[in-house]
Amino acid sequence: MEILALAATLLIFVFLLRRNLASGRRVDAALNVLLAKNAFSRSSPDEQGRIARRASDLMAERGHAAEFQGEVDRYGWYALAMKELGMPPGVQGFRDWKSIGNPSTAIGAGDPLLRTAAFLLKRKCGIDVSIS
Repeated sequence: MEILALAATLLIFVFLLRRNLASGRRVDAALNVLLAKNAFSRSSPDEQGRIARRASDLMAERGHAAEFQGEVDRYGWYALAMKELGMPPGVQGFRDWKSIGNPSTAIGAGDPLLRTAAFLLKRKCGIDVSIS
């Protein structure tokens, strides 16, 4: 009986740990998306073109379709492109982009963490950015 209780406790611990780690990745992805939208909107047309081309190249290298599946997907890839181009987020308190392997699957368009991250960025950094 003790072994069964120990096994159940271990399973619960692993489940909670995985859920917590996944939540952290979604938070990182949400911040990337919002910071990328903000940085992209402040970039020059030439920089915007470089970012878009690099994002397109990254998507092709990783076997993704050339079209974005909405704003969250677009700015997730733009964040990755800006990271690779050495462009910082440009917001005090954020020196670099978060590492996200696949921006298309890191966070969904309707995820409530996007609204929460937007609220916190506005409150802490004075940045008014949101995803529609």
